[in-house]
Amino acid sequence: MNEMGIDKKIGARLGAYIKIVPLFFFSLYSQEPCEAVHELAGFTEWPGSIVEVLPTGIQDTTDEEGFFHIHYLCAGDYRVRVWLEGHVVLETKVRLPLEAPLTLRGKGSFHQVVIEAQRGEAVRIDPFHHSEGEKGLAAQLVQVPGITLSRAGPLINKPLIEGLRGTRIAYWQGGQPFASQQWGEDHAPEIDPFSAEEIQVELGPSPIRHGTEAVGGAIVLPLPSVCCLQKGEGRLLLSGMTNGRGGNLSLRWQSTVRGWGYRLQTTLLRLGTLHTPHYYLTGTGTEQAHASFALHRLWSRWQFRVFYAQFNAQIGLFQGMHTGNLSDLERAIRAPFPPVPSTFSYRREPPYQNVIHELVSLNISYLSPNQGVWTLLFGRQFNRRREYDLVGLYTSREGVALDLQLTTYFLQMTYERGPWTGGIFLQTQRNYRQYAYFIPSYQRYQAGGYCLYRWQRWETGLRFEPLFYHFYRVIPQSGGQPLPQVQRSFLPLAFELKYIAKWCLQTAFLMRPPNPAELYAYGYHQAHAAFYIGGNTFRAEPIWSLRLSWEDKRLAGAIGAYFSPAFIWERIGMPVLSLRGAALSLNFHQSPATWVSLSGRWIEAITPSIVWELRGAYVWGNVYSTRPLPFPLLPPLVLTPTLRFQRSSWECELSWYYQGRQHRYSLTSEYLPPPPAYGLLGASFSYRLKGWKIIVGGENLLNRSYRAYPDLMRFFADQMGRQVKATLMVSI
Repeated sequence: MNEMGIDKKIGARLGAYIKIVPLFFFSLYSQEPCEAVHELAGFTEWPGSIVEVLPTGIQDTTDEEGFFHIHYLCAGDYRVRVWLEGHVVLETKVRLPLEAPLTLRGKGSFHQVVIEAQRGEAVRIDPFHHSEGEKGLAAQLVQVPGITLSRAGPLINKPLIEGLRGTRIAYWQGGQPFASQQWGEDHAPEIDPFSAEEIQVELGPSPIRHGTEAVGGAIVLPLPSVCCLQKGEGRLLLSGMTNGRGGNLSLRWQSTVRGWGYRLQTTLLRLGTLHTPHYYLTGTGTEQAHASFALHRLWSRWQFRVFYAQFNAQIGLFQGMHTGNLSDLERAIRAPFPPVPSTFSYRREPPYQNVIHELVSLNISYLSPNQGVWTLLFGRQFNRRREYDLVGLYTSREGVALDLQLTTYFLQMTYERGPWTGGIFLQTQRNYRQYAYFIPSYQRYQAGGYCLYRWQRWETGLRFEPLFYHFYRVIPQSGGQPLPQVQRSFLPLAFELKYIAKWCLQTAFLMRPPNPAELYAYGYHQAHAAFYIGGNTFRAEPIWSLRLSWEDKRLAGAIGAYFSPAFIWERIGMPVLSLRGAALSLNFHQSPATWVSLSGRWIEAITPSIVWELRGAYVWGNVYSTRPLPFPLLPPLVLTPTLRFQRSSWECELSWYYQGRQHRYSLTSEYLPPPPAYGLLGASFSYRLKGWKIIVGGENLLNRSYRAYPDLMRFFADQMGRQVKATLMVSI
């Protein structure tokens, strides 16, 4: 109760702070909102480039001849950037209104490039275009070469970037780092992909903007830009699915009222029990309701943005993975079919998780007379996860087995002018635990400062990212018994060299702090149906990375090499019997490790209407404990050939997802050999008419039985069978 009281006091003080900050900034600048809006139009010599206006963030993509047109800007001074293939090719100052169209041309060679630290090697994805909301964020990202899926059951999917997962990938939403991954790597980020205008995937180490956890890259859902709209506009997505007998609804509306731009968005999802080709995965299914709100106001030099998002989900878990004693666990692993009854239901029966995530961001930007941009961001997140058990001590229908509550505050100040970028940040977290033990209540602090300068020389771009200082401290508290604290300070560095915007060489040294689950976990976790065992003596994880990539319109490839003298990894251990039932164990270890990742994409236009694409990824690695061991729980070879046909308003796609068998594994940590290779057939057909688009498609159309590696559900049941889905997308 004392801890909850402290949280309330902190929340009240920071709530008052949120109210004071906008008043303070607006008192410094009393100019009235602009009554007339202007347009910025013109020509660039780079067709297909992106023209961005700062500090508003409004963008437009140039057409085939290089023309662009940006609406609804106030009079005043702006900075205009031109992006080509993720890099800045030109930056200039503009004062509105203009008497003539603006012409933007580069100086010297066409390939003269300045590398922009905020962007990196970014891939942008429109969530509404892919309409995979029922499978979460990870399903939107697998189209990017080098990204594969990590599963914890049929509904909990997480992205792996070149074999890296969990807190080695940075998740950012609304301008702040996502917090709930500190509880472990077995659950997907609580992010509704439809809450974002776009999803940015930045491959390779990205510490300057996204912290030392961005070893493999960053997945960013940026703040929406809705400051100036002439009329309201919206998008509707409605889909129905055969497997689970459910559907998905997502609606977005944005408009302007008296100069204030706003956006409202909501997503609803309901699925019943999912089934394999031969039986139901009893207990699975989900009910979800998400919403977000954005508010945006632009003055001639000031910008004010507020973003709020809430994620609510009840996620059912397969009952066959949850057993009460070691004998039942052994029988469940060895049985050819799950021993639980095969039934369908929409009701949520234990075991299941109830997940709530709230995020709010306040962003204020100022364009100074010397064309520098000052930005202040304040954010708050609240995460809560409750688990309801099927077996064990906490099996009453209304009882909660585990209740984790994590409150996070984030403050960042940045300054950007020309080639210079600098900033400071502060983050505090407070975790509160109730009922069953998994990780202790704790306080976690992080702080740091950084500075960046971008060089441009001849036909190359050079980026050097020193994070001058990063302080990290965890103070655990559990029933009055002090546990070992962890405190670290370190100086991570990153370096990037690009040549003619195709070749890219990246190298970095990072010190990733261990997350609380790796340090202090000692308890049962439902999603993996595993008992986690951490190590409170783990030190910070140093990682050296070297990544070489090449990309053009036809071919793209990357090879990444990583080494850590103290890598934190997990392996399957002996079964454990606890008050919450019997389970396999996942033990965290720390030892030297090396791994190499290969990924690529090949696109070939067979005819003007038919395009062939092949994506692939493979990771090889070793950990060095008492002797070299195959890197545990790594996904095997993945290949995805795809054939696309487009003509007039019709689009057709035929794909084959192939996952090979993992031949590199440790016999001492696998109860059964890895499952055999499998291939899944997918297809979709769509028709577009004005603002309407109808999509009919499916996955695993041959209804093949398979088990995915390294998902722990492979020990107990097959994965989901045939799924056919019909989707209607409407622009309002």
